[in-house]
Parts: sequence; C-alpha cells; structure tokens
Amino acid sequence: MKRILLLTFLVTALFGQTIDTNKSYIKFKVRNMGIRDVSGTIADMQGTVIFDSAQLDSSIFDVTVNVNTIVTKSKKRDEHLLNEDFFETDKWPSIYFKSKSIKQHNDGFLMIGDLTIKDVTKEVQVPFIINENDKTIIYSGGETVNRLDYNVGVDYSNFKIGYEITVEVVCVVNKD
Repeated sequence: MKRILLLTFLVTALFGQTIDTNKSYIKFKVRNMGIRDVSGTIADMQGTVIFDSAQLDSSIFDVTVNVNTIVTKSKKRDEHLLNEDFFETDKWPSIYFKSKSIKQHNDGFLMIGDLTIKDVTKEVQVPFIINENDKTIIYSGGETVNRLDYNVGVDYSNFKIGYEITVEVVCVVNKD
C-alpha cells in the first residue's frame, strides 16, 4: 500500500498540473418560478489534473470544489443553499469528481467519471474542450444534472425550482 501511495505522489509531483484556484470554478444555472434563471458559481477548486491527449488512458481528473464558496448574487439565497434544505455543507462541504476514462469526442474529449454531491455518487459523462496559452491550460465543459438525483433540495415542484441544473466547469491549470 505504501508503494502505491508513493507512486501516486511521484506521478502527481512529476506530471500533475497545478489548478489555479483563483481562476477555476463551476458555473450553474437553474430555472426559478418557471420564469427566470438563477445562476451562480462555486469556487475553490482543488485536486489533481494529469492530462496528456496522446495518453488518454493515463489521464486523470480528481477534483473538489468547496460548496461554501457558492455565490448567486443574493446573500440570503446563498446562506439558504448551504443549509439542510439544499447542500447541508456542515455535513458535506465539498463536491467531488474523479474521472474513470477519457476519450476523443467530436472536436474535444469526453470524460466519464464519478460525481459525488452530498451522500450520492453517480457516473456522469462530461464533454470538454481545451484552450491553451503560454502560461495556462483551460479545460472547460459541462453537463446537465438533476438536483433531486443528488438529494439537493426537496421536490418543491418543477415550477418553483427546476430539477435540471446546467453546469459549466472551468478548470485552469498553470504550466509548470
């Protein structure tokens, strides 16, 4: 077991890409009252990114975001989202994603992995693209998730708060 941990540490240290926590985030949007969208962000993304388009089998995304950083432009709503009615951040302060496989897909890639929100883990497929400049690599993609699948909020009816949440993930890593 010690050898596996040491090997994982060495691979991450040698080839892992450092996530820029100041520039990485999750952006979300959900229908509210059937007439308008509420959007917001969750930040403080941390974890391990090892990506090589020539070696997709050994590429890994293992990231978390701190739900306590949620911002929706309403302090009262933000506080409500953190309590037991929604995310229950006193018990589950983070959202986790760990990739299982990555493959070429259309003009980008398709990542299959486990998404854990609160006490529920489900396999999801996330299409993403890569944009690169001299200093950073930006992985961006998204998917739609049903909040009830993850026990986020109760069934207030689809009219009051939509079930489907559109999620866009932007993971910025610094080139070392």
